Amino acid sequence: MTRWWWIMGGLGLIAVVATGTVVFSTMARRSTVDATKEMLSMDASSSFTGVPSATSSNQIPAGRLRMVHDPIVKPGELALRVPVLMYHYVRDLTPGMSTSSRWLSVSPEHFRAQMQEVVDGGYHAITPDELDAALNGKATLPAKPVMITFDDGYRDQYENAFPMLKTLGLRATFFIITGYINHNSPVYVTPEMVKEMDASSVATIGAHTKHHPELAKLKRADQKDEIVGSKAYLESLLHHPVTSFAYPYGSYDDAVLKIVTDAGFHTAFTTLLGSVQTSSTRLELRRIRVLDDEHVGPILQKFGSNE
Repeated sequence: MTRWWWIMGGLGLIAVVATGTVVFSTMARRSTVDATKEMLSMDASSSFTGVPSATSSNQIPAGRLRMVHDPIVKPGELALRVPVLMYHYVRDLTPGMSTSSRWLSVSPEHFRAQMQEVVDGGYHAITPDELDAALNGKATLPAKPVMITFDDGYRDQYENAFPMLKTLGLRATFFIITGYINHNSPVYVTPEMVKEMDASSVATIGAHTKHHPELAKLKRADQKDEIVGSKAYLESLLHHPVTSFAYPYGSYDDAVLKIVTDAGFHTAFTTLLGSVQTSSTRLELRRIRVLDDEHVGPILQKFGSNE
C-alpha cells in the first residue's frame, strides 16, 4: 500500500510518499549545515520556559516544524523514517538558568516520563550500527524504530539517564567529548563511567571530537586531529571499534565529511531536524532535539514509523 504524508519544511509543504518503510522525499537539501543557533533563536522567541503546560506539552511548536530539513532521496536508494531523539543535560531546571541552558536541559522527572512514552508507545530503541545495516539493505529494523542519543558526555547523563534506561531496557547512544573526561571535572563523565556504560546492554559509545569545536571553521589538520583523535582515544579505552560520530554544533563541511569517512565511521549525526535517513546520508543523519516542555509521544507520531 502506498501512503502519503505532508510535512512542513523549510520550503513550505512538501509531499512524502512511502511504500512499506521506504520513503521518497521531494524536499531540497538545506544550504547550511549548522542549524543550532537558528533553532535556538526560534525557540527562544517562542517563549520556551522549560515548564510543562497543558497547551504546549502535547503539541509540536509550528516554528520547529518549519525547521524540518529532510534530505533529498536519490532515485533507487533506500531511505527509512527513523526518529533520532537528541538530549544533552538531564538535570533539574532552575530559575536562574539562561534560555540556552534550559533549551539543552530536560529534568530527570520529565526524562523518565518521556522514556516511558517510548515504551508505552511500542517503540523499539535501536543502535547506530543497526540503522546502518538497515540502510545498507543488510538487516530489517523492528516496527516503530527510534534512536535515543546524548551529546557531550555530561555526568548527569550517567547519573540520571543511564539508570533509567537500564530500568526500562531502552538502548541509547552517548557521544563523548574525549578531551574533557580526564580532568576530574564534576561536569563530565570519567573514563571509568564510559567503560561501565559501554559494558552494559543499553549503551553505545560514539565520538564527539576531542574539544567540541565548530569543525567547519577549523583548518584541515585540526579537523583531522579532533575527529580521528577522539575515535582513537575511545577505541583505546574500550578495546573495540567506535563506529558512530556526532558533529559538535552540527557543524561540518565536505572536508569534514571526507575525514569522517576516511576515519572509518559508519554513521554520523547532525543537528538538522528531520527523521528521513538515507543510505547516501549515513554521515549526515537527522535528529530531533527534545525539550523539557514536551511529550515525545506526539514527536514520534509526527516523525515516526510509516504506519
